[in-house]
Amino acid sequence: MTDDFTEIPAIDVSLADDPATLPTLLTSLKTALTDIGFLYISHHGVPSPVIDRLVGILPTLFALPEQAKAGIALENSPHFLGYSAAGTETTAGRADQREQVEFATELDVTDGPLHERLRGPNQWPSELPELRHITERYVDELTKLGERFLRLVALALDLPRDTFFSYLSDQHRLKLVHYPASELASQGVGPHKDSSGWWTFLLQASPDVGGLQVLNKAGAWVDVPAVPGTFVVNIGQAFEVVTHGMAFNGNTYSYVYNPADQNRKATLLLLHGFPSTLHDWRLQIDHFSSKGYGVVALDLLGYGSSSKPYDVQQYRLKPMGDEVVELLDHLGLQQVVGVGHDFGATLLSRMAAYHPERWTALVFLAVGPPKLGTSFDVEMINQMTKQALGFELLGYIPWLASDSAQATLEKHAEAAMNLLFCRDRTAWDQWFHPLEKMKQFVSEDRRLPVGPWYTEDLQRKHLEAFSQPDGYNGVTRWYRMWMDNLFAPDEVGFQDFHISQSALFVVPREPEASAAQQEQMLAAWTPELKTVKVDSGHWVHLEKPLETNKAIEEFLSAS
Repeated sequence: MTDDFTEIPAIDVSLADDPATLPTLLTSLKTALTDIGFLYISHHGVPSPVIDRLVGILPTLFALPEQAKAGIALENSPHFLGYSAAGTETTAGRADQREQVEFATELDVTDGPLHERLRGPNQWPSELPELRHITERYVDELTKLGERFLRLVALALDLPRDTFFSYLSDQHRLKLVHYPASELASQGVGPHKDSSGWWTFLLQASPDVGGLQVLNKAGAWVDVPAVPGTFVVNIGQAFEVVTHGMAFNGNTYSYVYNPADQNRKATLLLLHGFPSTLHDWRLQIDHFSSKGYGVVALDLLGYGSSSKPYDVQQYRLKPMGDEVVELLDHLGLQQVVGVGHDFGATLLSRMAAYHPERWTALVFLAVGPPKLGTSFDVEMINQMTKQALGFELLGYIPWLASDSAQATLEKHAEAAMNLLFCRDRTAWDQWFHPLEKMKQFVSEDRRLPVGPWYTEDLQRKHLEAFSQPDGYNGVTRWYRMWMDNLFAPDEVGFQDFHISQSALFVVPREPEASAAQQEQMLAAWTPELKTVKVDSGHWVHLEKPLETNKAIEEFLSAS
C-alpha cells in the first residue's frame, strides 16, 4: 500500500497458529504498523457469545433514566470512570455528540504518583446488575487478545516476543459509546489520536451505521466500514513512545479555533512557550472571542496533546513553523495576527521571516527574540551574566537540554510547576537561573507558593500534560535544538531580514535592565515596534491579563 491508501489491511490472527503461515502474518503486520497505522484483525479468538452479550446489553444501558446515568457520572470519580453525556467532551474545538461509559480493570486505590491515581473502582448502575459480569468478562478476553497481539507485534518488528511486556500497566480500560442521531453538521467525535494505551480494539457494534474514518499520509480521509467478526485496531501513543514513533505517519496538532465574527475582525494565532499548553491562553481566548476576533490556539510540537517526536531535528524552528502555517492553510486563514510568549515568541519571529506574507501584525510577550543569524552560545552568556549579576542567567538550559532532565521533570512535575509559576518572582534568581539549581529544586521535590493567577484548573491541566510518560519529551528537545544551534542552517541568508509589520512588545517592567535589553534587541530588526511595560513577572498574559489584553486590543485598533 502507498501513502494514498484507500482501505486499511485485514490481518488473520489465526495464521500465527501455524509455523508455515506465521511469516506471512508477520510481514503483513509489519507493513500495517509502519506504513498504515490501522488494521482489521479477524479470527481473533474472542468468543462470539462474550461479544454478543456485551452488544446486546448496550441499548438497555444507554436507555437508563437520566437519574441512573447521573448516579454513575464520570465527574463523581477521581479515577475518570463513569458516564459522560453527549456534548461534554470536545475534539478540535467542537463538541462531540456521543454519550459514553468508561470502565477499567478493578484495582485498589493508591496514594502513589499522579498517574497511578487512575486506579480505582468502577461505577456500576444498580438498575442493571448484570452489566458488571458481562463487562468484566469482555475486558478479560480483550486483555488476552491484547497480550497475544503485542507478542506478534514484537515478532513483526524482529524483536523478542516479550519485549514490550515490561512497559505494560495492569490496568486496561473499556469505553462503551453511543452516538445519538444528530444533525449532519455535528460530529460524533472529531479527528484525534488515541492518547493513551498501546492499542484500541474497536468493535463497530452497529454494522449498518458508518462514520469511522482514518487519515492517510496524503491527507485524505478513508472510510472504515464495519466488517463482521473483526476488530479495528488503532495504534495508541504509548506504542509511539516506546518505538520512537516508527509506526506513525506524521505530526498532529491539538488546537482550538474560534472563527472571527462576520465584521471581518482579525484572527489571532496564539503560540505558547515553556512549559505551557494552549490552555494557558484561556483568558485571551475568552476575551478576544467575545470581542468578535478569531482565535487559533494550539499545543506546539512536543507539548500537550500534539505529537512528541523523538527526532530533535523536527524541533528546528523552520519545520515547526512550516507545520503551523499548514494548519492555517487547513483552516483557510491567509493572514493572522501572530501572538507569541516565551519560546513561542521566538518561533513567531522566525515564522515572520520564513512566511512574511501571512501576518498583519505581530505581538511578542515577555521575550524579545534576537535577529535571525544570531548564534546561541549559552556558555558565554552564562559566564557574562555570572560576572554582571552574580549568577548565570540561563543556567537552567544545559540541564533542560540534557538526556537526564526528562525523567526527573516527569517524576516531579508538580515541583517543576511550583518553581516556574511561583508567586515570588525573585525566587528564580536563586532556584531557576543559576547553574544546576533548577535540577536541584526539582530532584529534591521542593515547593514554593504559586502565584494566585496560577489557578487550580491550570495546575491540573499542566500536571495532566507534563506528569505523564513522555510529557517532557518534546520540551527537552526544544532546548537541545536551541543549545546545539540546530536552527542555524535554516537562517542562512536571513541575517539582514527585518520585520516589516507593526509589532507590539509587552514586557515585564522589572528587572528594568532586562526589559531594556530585550526591547533593544527586538527593536534592532523590528522598525515598527511599540513597547508596553506591565508590572508582572514572566507570565504577563496570566498575571496581568486585563492589561495585556487591553494593550493588544489597542494596538490592533491603531494598526
